[in-house]
Amino acid sequence: MALVPASGADLDTLRVGTVLCDPEYPVQAATSFLAQILTLDLAVPLTLGFQAVMYVQSVQEAVVLSRLLCTVNKSSGEVLKKKPRAIPRHTTAVVQVTCQRRVCVEAFGECKALGRFTLREGGLTIAAGT
Repeated sequence: MALVPASGADLDTLRVGTVLCDPEYPVQAATSFLAQILTLDLAVPLTLGFQAVMYVQSVQEAVVLSRLLCTVNKSSGEVLKKKPRAIPRHTTAVVQVTCQRRVCVEAFGECKALGRFTLREGGLTIAAGT
């Protein structure tokens, strides 16, 4: 834990999930982003338009899978199938995630804490992503 003086910040406006950053190096906030996910034990495969709750750090946000780009080999990164109709359990895939509100996210290589998330549905974790 680090204590950082936040000059000019109204402490009453800071909430869970608030990200403070250097103005010269702002954190990216997006309503839509590409992500690589690994599906876990799914009852049904993930399909286009699938709705879930995304957890990034302490923030939870309703999301939709707006594009299913491809499935990939977890070890080599080789594309196995482009534009799959569904993503079954224990599969690595590249998808577009669309949020209702802007969420602070970064590429995993830039910031590990803001570069990973989980997707949950019905109280179960269904996928993890970067």
